[in-house]
Amino acid sequence: MAAEKEHDDPFQQILHQIGGKSNIHLISAVSGSDGDTGVLQDFLADLFNNEETTDCAGNSNGEIKIQTNVCSPDQSHTDQSEQSSTDHCSNREKPDPLKNKTVSSSRKSSGKQRAIKCSVIIFIFKHDYVCNKENYVCLREILKDVRARIKRNALRPALLGLVHTDCDQSESHDSVELLDRSMRSVFINHPPQAIWTGPYVTKSPDLLQEIRWNACRAVNSSMSADSATGRKSSLFWQPKCFPGIFRKRPGRQADVNTNSWQQAGIISLLDEDEPQLKEFALHKLNSIVNDFWAEISESVDKIEVLYEDETFRSREFAALVASKVFYHLGAFEESLNYALAKCIDHYTKLRVENAELPEDEEKKSIDPRLEGIVNKMFQRCLGDHMYKQAIGIALETRRLDIFEKTILESNDIGGLLAYSLKICMSLMQNKKFRNDVLRVLVKLYMNLEKPDFINVCQCLIFLDDPQAVSDILEKLVKEDNLLMAYQICFDLYESASQQFLSSVIQNLRTVGTPIPAVPGSTNTGTVPTQEKDSDAMETEDKAGSSPAGKAADVKGEPKDQNSKMIKILSGEMAIELHLQFLIRNNNTDLMILKNTKDAVRNSVCHTATVIANSFMHTGTTSDQFLRENLEWLARATNWAKFTATASLGVIHKGHEKEALQLMATYLPKDTSPGSAYQEGGGLYALGLIHANHGGDIIDYLLSQLKNAREAAGLALGLVMLGSKSAQAIEDMVGYAQETQHEKILRGLAVGIAMVMYGRMEEADALIESLCRDKDPILRRSGMYTVAMAYCGSGNNKAIRRLLHVAVSDVNDDVRRAAVESIGFILFRVSPEVPVPSS
Repeated sequence: MAAEKEHDDPFQQILHQIGGKSNIHLISAVSGSDGDTGVLQDFLADLFNNEETTDCAGNSNGEIKIQTNVCSPDQSHTDQSEQSSTDHCSNREKPDPLKNKTVSSSRKSSGKQRAIKCSVIIFIFKHDYVCNKENYVCLREILKDVRARIKRNALRPALLGLVHTDCDQSESHDSVELLDRSMRSVFINHPPQAIWTGPYVTKSPDLLQEIRWNACRAVNSSMSADSATGRKSSLFWQPKCFPGIFRKRPGRQADVNTNSWQQAGIISLLDEDEPQLKEFALHKLNSIVNDFWAEISESVDKIEVLYEDETFRSREFAALVASKVFYHLGAFEESLNYALAKCIDHYTKLRVENAELPEDEEKKSIDPRLEGIVNKMFQRCLGDHMYKQAIGIALETRRLDIFEKTILESNDIGGLLAYSLKICMSLMQNKKFRNDVLRVLVKLYMNLEKPDFINVCQCLIFLDDPQAVSDILEKLVKEDNLLMAYQICFDLYESASQQFLSSVIQNLRTVGTPIPAVPGSTNTGTVPTQEKDSDAMETEDKAGSSPAGKAADVKGEPKDQNSKMIKILSGEMAIELHLQFLIRNNNTDLMILKNTKDAVRNSVCHTATVIANSFMHTGTTSDQFLRENLEWLARATNWAKFTATASLGVIHKGHEKEALQLMATYLPKDTSPGSAYQEGGGLYALGLIHANHGGDIIDYLLSQLKNAREAAGLALGLVMLGSKSAQAIEDMVGYAQETQHEKILRGLAVGIAMVMYGRMEEADALIESLCRDKDPILRRSGMYTVAMAYCGSGNNKAIRRLLHVAVSDVNDDVRRAAVESIGFILFRVSPEVPVPSS
């Protein structure tokens, strides 16, 4: 049994193959003290499983040769008469680097007698010795001495470097790396795989097993290298050095052995920084992979990294090599994945190109075999219940049939629908295809046993289909599902654009008896007077005061329910509820503002305190702090006055019914002109009060545009945020091209961009027109429009446009706006934002 075990042990087989223990040479830098000798004895006992090693002084009877050295190479040949020598030198002498100049003479004096003829050389050094900088020169001299003594040998020995620690191998990490670098720099012409370094801890079976395993690998590599006909090393080899054939043939074993050492050099090129060297290595590995797949498999992770690097030019070729290696290893799934990688990429490219071609152009033909491979891959994903992977590939390849089939065949349709909607809205950059996917999702949501109307309406918002939303609301009202209808209306107000809401409201008004327009809705009209506002409030109070009226709300005529839905969709109810909530729950600590005001008295802190007050009182309608500090507030001048006035819009946000009355003091008057900064701030405040809820205030702002300049342009953008109103865009762009006032232009530049918020490809025509304009302010508006239209989408096309303008436009402000806009597009994926180099 012992003989059988020894025969199965790879380490014992290697020992037998190299001719026994007599061909192992142990070299150390320890002294001849008992403790140090004990370390060597322990290592020998561990390495050979406590077998008898007799005396470690070498002889020709199969015993291991030991050389201990303290760095004085000229002393190392004291017993030159024996082939197996034990060299000693006193540990009392400190290493003197100046003595190194005697090394060459000592090496030359008795080269043949000092030659080391063995198959394995093991260096063992203590951790403290390697880490001590004073021993660095000594360590290299020991290595150089060994290099000189094996130079004339026909055989190249395997080199093992061990760092001895007492108990914790983690502390030896740095010393192992230092020893490895030293050995590879000294034995530079040695095969890389024939050199190995690692830690050694006494009585550690796991480490001893690792040492034995790496010793076997190093010996195999050295023997393969020694079988080569030439000892010449070079970075690039002639093509004739490689087999170049994909299959082995009888009688080629000698060629395989002759060239096996070169594959290690090729693999080492994968660690180079130059892409050209990596490509060269991949092509060479591809030509020998069928012969040397076992050796290449040890570095297959490096090849996988190259494939995963999307910037690497030959990543498909890396997938080919990796696929062949995995095939030979029997890992057929991994092999298939890498083999199909290029196939799927090519299929995806063809499908995307065909989908984006105009309808009148001829589509590119796709090989039926390629289509069949992809279809089988989809079938396998479905068979393995890998539904999310199937959905991802189906969306990449524009296969809506597979997309729908995958969702229907899954055991969690609701979960996959939610997952699909999420990736559709966050990852898809092509709006046309996104709309196609959304239509499929709408169909699937509606075909559920219990239709998910909330998500259906969210999809319809992005499809810009207000008529379908109106039909769903009418259906819910007829089915007495009023709570669901009201919830959808609230969701629509929170997420839909003003133009979309206006269309839904208009459709609801056409059902049944016409309903009067609700004050504050998104339809345009004249500015309401105080009397009209008062009448409207009285009507509301009367309608809400009767308990019978509340009961009638639940089971009333459809037109009554429509009026409630219109009130919700117009935003009137949500704004009123928010306003009441903020007023009731206003717990602001005015002492914080007072202490801030008194702490630092300068203009910068004055403005900061005003802004802080507005944020703390947002929507509460409480301007107590400003009224109590009118004298302090009066110190504001110029833009500080603009900011102070505009802050009232933040405080009174949503207080639309009395907005004109509240801001009357600060708005432009026909009788006497006031401060331009104050009037501009007042108009800006109006925009903040009515933000995303324009209604009647739009006409007033348009009428003030000619006189109010910059603030009115900003206010228009705020109240028409994301509406894509063609009339507003036409008026604003036309006025911007006609006016000579730079301030008006600046305000309109931002306002135009806000109108196209979230419109993606729908804004491309306007963007193209603005970017071609001669006026740099309008070109800057084009950059802002790109930022708003593609905000948070990460769209590559928009980023390319901005990057091009950032380096090509002649105006500094336009280039600056382009760079700023990149941040808006990538704010959801902040790690991808380019970082300027220092």
